[in-house]
Amino acid sequence: MLRIRPTADGGYVIPEGNLFTHRAEGRPEIFVMGCRNPWRISVDSETGTLYWVDVGPDASADSDRGSRGFDELNQARQPGFFGWSYFIADNRPYADYDFTAEVLGPRFDAAHPENTSPNNTGSRHLPPAQPAWVYYPYGASAGFPELDAPGGRTACAGPVYHFDPALASRTKFPVYYDDCLFAFEWSRHWVKTMRLGADEELVEIRPFLTGIELKRPVDQKFGPEGALYLLEYGTTWGTNADSRLVRIDYTRGNRTPIARASATGNVGREPLEVALSSAGTSDKDAGDPLTYEWRVEPGDAIFSREPMASLVFDEPGVFTVELAVTDAAGARSSPTARGWSGTSSRSPSRIPERPASSSFAS
Repeated sequence: MLRIRPTADGGYVIPEGNLFTHRAEGRPEIFVMGCRNPWRISVDSETGTLYWVDVGPDASADSDRGSRGFDELNQARQPGFFGWSYFIADNRPYADYDFTAEVLGPRFDAAHPENTSPNNTGSRHLPPAQPAWVYYPYGASAGFPELDAPGGRTACAGPVYHFDPALASRTKFPVYYDDCLFAFEWSRHWVKTMRLGADEELVEIRPFLTGIELKRPVDQKFGPEGALYLLEYGTTWGTNADSRLVRIDYTRGNRTPIARASATGNVGREPLEVALSSAGTSDKDAGDPLTYEWRVEPGDAIFSREPMASLVFDEPGVFTVELAVTDAAGARSSPTARGWSGTSSRSPSRIPERPASSSFAS
């Protein structure tokens, strides 16, 4: 990976502190080398520390050639050589191999690695290999049991959260998550917090959002208001109807109701009588009284204040009905239901509805 500073004229300058100081040793733009498959790169906004993931080989078992495959979450506080293709995980060495003679050679030395490739244009002698910060295989992980899960492995490096006491925001994450890296897994459908110590060492790994079923998280960032934005790829490998971008707020005290609105009999010729329901509406604050207001968009006129309602549409057209659910503290959620008047009685294959503005995990 390269570390440069772009300039206004379209070029770039090379800052001090990269891996090579002499061009004969290697390109001066290089900050870290020995990466296999780097993706989901993250830079700590306060310390400048670099995090990235190398998705490892598919090998499920050790062999005479070397180690089984591991996914690596790497941390670089300074430039370095991170092992590939001579080492993996905590510097588990591969063996040298003569492909012409088909002869297995000795294991590589992490303290004194050498690049003997005929394609090498830099130094033969490489810096000592740096072990991965966090690593795990397909099966059980002895070093990091918190990451065990069935299925594949596609680790991702997320942002490091820094609590700002001066930020005026009702939704910012609390000080509890200060100095936590939010790692996530595309194949295993989880997010974990990795707490950093005073020297940016790993202190603990804890689960996050265990009450929500994630669908292949693929990216996440903190917004300027301190909320976390999470992009979900979706369930399958291709076109997904459940891909989504979600915003995760930290809610202090009273929580917003989770409102649901649905309509039946909402496709047909006029006059069209539609039954409306708030079934599925809930509030995480037990005993919180809720009020209901049904409106036809656009407009502010309330035609019902009951959880269940009905309405007759005398004119043809597409209509949208909004349900506003409010708790005693004034927190409000407003989903909608749609319908078609003046068309055949055959329903569309999918009637879109606007979901509630919030959901919660405990």
